[in-house]
Amino acid sequence: FAKLQKADEKQVRLSIQAHLPELHTDRMRMMYLREWLAGSTQTLEGQFDLELLQKLVNCCYMAICQQLGPVKADQYLGQAIKETEPLAMEVGFKLHDLL
Repeated sequence: FAKLQKADEKQVRLSIQAHLPELHTDRMRMMYLREWLAGSTQTLEGQFDLELLQKLVNCCYMAICQQLGPVKADQYLGQAIKETEPLAMEVGFKLHDLL
């Protein structure tokens, strides 16, 4: 979200919020997701299983595709992977499992 222009970020967040019910998770996790998407927190709180995180990443990617087009969405995804991969490796998480 930090890489998007403010107007685009707002639209992407709203689009993701509209699709949250499709993620089928419990109320607490849904609350964490809504707080994060509303911008109330910079870090997504709580613990989420891999399948739900995969759905969330896909939902974010689709929202960016709709707002900015697939080429820009691919660029942002590639940049996000590049920037977060060192941290993921440091904590032993396979970032590509989310894709």
